[in-house]
Amino acid sequence: MTMRVNGGAPSVYAAAKTTNANAAQKNDAAQTGRVETPAYRVEISARGRDEGDGAYIARLMSSTKRYDGEIKAGSMEEFYTSWRAKQKELTERAAEKNRGVFEDLRETNPYIMETYDKGDDLASIDISFELRLQGSILHNPLFSEANERFEKYRNVARKIRAGGEETFRWYNLKFAGMAAYANTFYMDGELQKRIARGHTTVEEYTRAKSYASELQNRAGVFVAPDFSVPSENYAEGIRYTYNGSLANIGVKLLDFMARHREAGDVWVKAAQGAYKNHSEILTALKDAGLDDTAAAYHEFVNAATNKNYTMDKAMKRTFSHEVGGFWDAVISDDDVYGQLQRSMRGGDTSPMRYTQSEMNRALADSADEIKFLSTVHRQRKPARIVQQPDGRWVRIEETEESDKNVRRPDNPLDQELANLRKQLAEVKKSAMSDDQKQTLITSIQNRIMTIQAQLLSELQGENKKNKYAD
Repeated sequence: MTMRVNGGAPSVYAAAKTTNANAAQKNDAAQTGRVETPAYRVEISARGRDEGDGAYIARLMSSTKRYDGEIKAGSMEEFYTSWRAKQKELTERAAEKNRGVFEDLRETNPYIMETYDKGDDLASIDISFELRLQGSILHNPLFSEANERFEKYRNVARKIRAGGEETFRWYNLKFAGMAAYANTFYMDGELQKRIARGHTTVEEYTRAKSYASELQNRAGVFVAPDFSVPSENYAEGIRYTYNGSLANIGVKLLDFMARHREAGDVWVKAAQGAYKNHSEILTALKDAGLDDTAAAYHEFVNAATNKNYTMDKAMKRTFSHEVGGFWDAVISDDDVYGQLQRSMRGGDTSPMRYTQSEMNRALADSADEIKFLSTVHRQRKPARIVQQPDGRWVRIEETEESDKNVRRPDNPLDQELANLRKQLAEVKKSAMSDDQKQTLITSIQNRIMTIQAQLLSELQGENKKNKYAD
């Protein structure tokens, strides 16, 4: 006799209960002599149950995945065997179904799991790290020169509110120039890897990079080549950042522009963000009477399509607009940046454009500035922290300032310390080579630390005397 869960067949609970009890006894016998014991045992009992057997089993099964098999009256073991087989079948079926999906992903995007951090994202991490570090209580401060240079990245929102639109424009120019340099530098480093993957060629990249400079001078915005994510072997889109002041254009699209200079006016507008997608660029080419170029452009976009990325999607996919890594680093709160941007620009969403001389100066400063940011975390005084009698941890400098009156005014160590600090400042400003300079700096700093330790020891001795005198 059989019944189906949730069905109306006669009850099998009594028989199942008996079988289950027998199975439990067998399991107990089999376990004799073993060290391990089960964490718990579940026994099915009819005591205190008012519901019918069919309803009871249905309720038990409702808490798990639906079971479509049959429960036989004489064997709960057979029921569990059947149930486990069904679960295995469902698992294997799901795995087989998803296996095809993963194989398709690997076939179309072999580098789907590879991360892609753009140049300005990587460079801006140095700013974020230093700002977080300086937010800690016991960080060792930067050397005076590095500290003064890094000051421009602190409290940027407050400085812009005080300086107004001109200050906002200055920061945007600076960040866009640094991003253009960093992104191009990153793409140069990626070139050989992308060539090996068949994403581009040396000739194509060289032509694209050269035309980016030409386009930049005409458009009044920075232009940088872009490879897109590693899983995409056909970077044909445009990504705008820094209030539209930096157009990151796919290498293949830049190469197409370079080979079709007859549409130069359309390309300039594209760099300036005048078009939302490829469809609007295609329309602009036709409106300009460049039918041959339009046909070639249609084929160019079509080459990037596949079974998942159709021609319609390629034409209508909107070019992206992002804040930019450096803005995110100095103003990490999107709401704060949005409010700041609106207060400085109002409803103006057009790209912030700059003169050729402004962009050239920004680019010229960018290489040295990014190098500075990559090393700023090392340009700091040695950490000298001591614990006060009250349990507080403070810098030695703070104890020196607060306890000057405790020391003897004629202590020769004080004068030597002052001379060493003066000498250290002179060495840093000297014109000697970096290697020579670093050797002297290290030597002077070590001597300073030794003297400070001596002074601290004397101070602790004075404190003990005063304590005993009290």
